[in-house]
Amino acid sequence: MGDGATVSAIRTGNGGATWEAQDVPGGEALAAVSCSSAARCQAVGQRGFIGTTNGGRTWRAESFSGPADLQAVSCFSAEVCEAVGGEAIFGTTDGGKLWNDQGFFAGYSDLYGIDCPSREVCEAVGDNTDQAGAVLRTTDGGGSWALASQLSNVEYLYGVSCPSVTDCETVGSAVGAPVALHSTSGGLTWSAQTLPAEVGTLNAVACRSGAHCAAVGSYGVQATGVAVVTSNGGASWDL
Repeated sequence: MGDGATVSAIRTGNGGATWEAQDVPGGEALAAVSCSSAARCQAVGQRGFIGTTNGGRTWRAESFSGPADLQAVSCFSAEVCEAVGGEAIFGTTDGGKLWNDQGFFAGYSDLYGIDCPSREVCEAVGDNTDQAGAVLRTTDGGGSWALASQLSNVEYLYGVSCPSVTDCETVGSAVGAPVALHSTSGGLTWSAQTLPAEVGTLNAVACRSGAHCAAVGSYGVQATGVAVVTSNGGASWDL
């Protein structure tokens, strides 16, 4: 959230019992954050990249040239991170001092999510110009990216989480209905999962193992937030 001069980030050090507001430079909305440790985080948004090395007490703007509307970031380590937004993918190997363009993918209208389970392997999700869900994959740390799968029965993929290089969970939407999909092949093939009827949209997912994931979105057509969890790899999801 911003007041036109600063943007606020919030931080917790006690598992979410309390949160502390932090002011960060930029004046535009932040879309996502990834932290490789309690001290080191990278955040992305409408003006590119900002980073902190002290748990958010101070944030710095980072060197970047390209489309500034970034949607997601994933940091495998303090030095190695990947980010997506629009048709572009960017990477850093020096903790955000310099972000390198890894390609513009003209057949994809938007890339919304990314996760890197290893230094070499990352999965990025979004949609293509035919409004089909798409998964891009790199196995060489962003040196090259290729289409891992295209899901014609899914309109948009918004978030992805890969606890290993083979196990991934992605969430999105298909004709107004929420979608959760699981892969055990590194994103090459996906299995659809059943969600509670109350869920309207799912925008993000995080998995600490192939079995345990949490996804967030909203109830039905309401603006009320919702979270669903699975402890069996998505065989069932519970509110």
